Amino acid sequence: MNLFMPPLVWSLAIGLPIPSLASELVSPPLSAQPTTDSLAQLAPPPDTGSPSRPARGGGSYFRLPDPPPGTPPEGRRRGGATRGTVNQGACPKLPIGLTALVPAIGEPTTDAAPVSTVQVWGNTTLAQPTFWFYNPYPQAADYSARFELRRDGSSESVYKTSLVLPNQPGIVGLPLPNTVSLEVNQRYRWFLTVDCNPLSDATPVSVEGVIQRVAVSPDLSRSLSTASAVEKASLFAKAGVWYDALTILAELRQQNSQAATDWQTLLKEVGLSDLADKSIVDCCKAEQ
Repeated sequence: MNLFMPPLVWSLAIGLPIPSLASELVSPPLSAQPTTDSLAQLAPPPDTGSPSRPARGGGSYFRLPDPPPGTPPEGRRRGGATRGTVNQGACPKLPIGLTALVPAIGEPTTDAAPVSTVQVWGNTTLAQPTFWFYNPYPQAADYSARFELRRDGSSESVYKTSLVLPNQPGIVGLPLPNTVSLEVNQRYRWFLTVDCNPLSDATPVSVEGVIQRVAVSPDLSRSLSTASAVEKASLFAKAGVWYDALTILAELRQQNSQAATDWQTLLKEVGLSDLADKSIVDCCKAEQ
């Protein structure tokens, strides 16, 4: 079963786009737009969630924003063959399956938990953000993967590519190429699908969720202009801008002890403590 479309020719290398992010955000990538929000108004509420499931408002480091307006951003953060299940389709069942590094609300915490509606979403200020996933599958000749981005509610792709998985499990970053730009206040739905047996009728493993690009408020813009890279990650986290905070910490965690601590805190506060110590691996080459 071949579900993969001919890819765009590009290389996703985690070391290429990410190092510039922390310095790039000294001057925010978007022009500040009038807003009544301020960092004081965005102070995080008390964390009342369990270690395995994020609190509705986030935690002491990350403030989980309200879901984007409109239809609830339903999705799947942990890989499954059908929404809301732990079936891993044609791929081997592992202690930790394919996982999107993104907040989720309503996720079952055990295999026996009842199926529930899961909301999976995160914000960014960037036109070309990096999407983060935990890939548990080592490279194999018959394994294939596809990433796709659509406007939420549309069946037409804004971007899609087939990928060759890295040769070892780990956390991978998939940045959008410069040919694709997210629009401010537009919702997009992303998908990552892994097929471990294309010749089988089993459904591939997939994760999906919603991303929305938001404008930088004037107050946040002023704070970012004088902040260090680690401080920028904290400012974005407290403002509920998930992807920007995560990407800065991913780039800094190997060289900066505070960034490494904040990375673990950020993942734990959204129920991803099982991934906090996983290594980041280079990914991914487009299939030729």
